[in-house]
Amino acid sequence: MRLAIEGPYGSSSPVNNYNNVLLLTGGTGLPGPIAHAIKLGKTSAAAGKQSVKLVIAVRGFDVLEAYKPELMCLENLNVQLHIYNTMEVPSLTPSDSLDISQQDEKADEKGTVVATTLEKSANPLGFDGVVFHCGRPNVKELLHEAAELSGSLSVVCCGPPILLTK
Repeated sequence: MRLAIEGPYGSSSPVNNYNNVLLLTGGTGLPGPIAHAIKLGKTSAAAGKQSVKLVIAVRGFDVLEAYKPELMCLENLNVQLHIYNTMEVPSLTPSDSLDISQQDEKADEKGTVVATTLEKSANPLGFDGVVFHCGRPNVKELLHEAAELSGSLSVVCCGPPILLTK
């Protein structure tokens, strides 16, 4: 799949005009996409949205404390929330609080593990409906999955350039 990303150049196309929305964010780019996710989540069923997915990449889950009130708003909304911890997790023993015994690993073209899904017990936000991962999001795979959805698609990315280049 070929994809070109540009803009904005003075005009916009509101995300609420699309059936499906993929919000990719990381670093200092978190506030805008989180606000979009809350707004879309509140209106998605009435507006005929099929899918709203918010993907957040952070260096350590402690960053989420600053956004916890906003993220808690998503708990009962029609938003899929995936949070990736890009900081390396030290090797874990069975007594550690993070339980990654059932791993969902995805490898990139070089065979490098991109993400590992954490068990529910490792949920630093304390609410259901969030999928936590260790590693970087596989943006190519996320875009591929989003492109396969029926209906129109809006992809919003806000964060450092490395979010899309790695």
